[in-house]
Amino acid sequence: MTSEFVLAYVARKMRELGVGDNYTLAFREMIVGKTETITISAPDHFYYLIDGFVPQLRITSDMGFYDLEEPGTNELQHEHTGTITISNKEIDPIRLQFIVAIPMLNPDPAPDADQKKESHENH
Repeated sequence: MTSEFVLAYVARKMRELGVGDNYTLAFREMIVGKTETITISAPDHFYYLIDGFVPQLRITSDMGFYDLEEPGTNELQHEHTGTITISNKEIDPIRLQFIVAIPMLNPDPAPDADQKKESHENH
């Protein structure tokens, strides 16, 4: 998955979720040490793996899993959300890069003119 694809995909996905342009993007790069497991709580964030496609990597989340060594697997998930568990199954550290989309689910709407007017009249 390329970063160019992710950026186009995220824009479409956020529109489909009703978020529109009310989201932010972050870049995360992490090193997963030998036989280390990292757990990320990301219930409203979407992680997209863009680099680190190595056989010793296993990612599981509410969306599915990514594991090149899983027997019988015919589809790998590059999009992850919810509780994300990242495991390095070998002794060599691995470097991973993600683009993270963070929807702004409850943006504070600006009060409209009627609310401002009412507020001034009550004082």
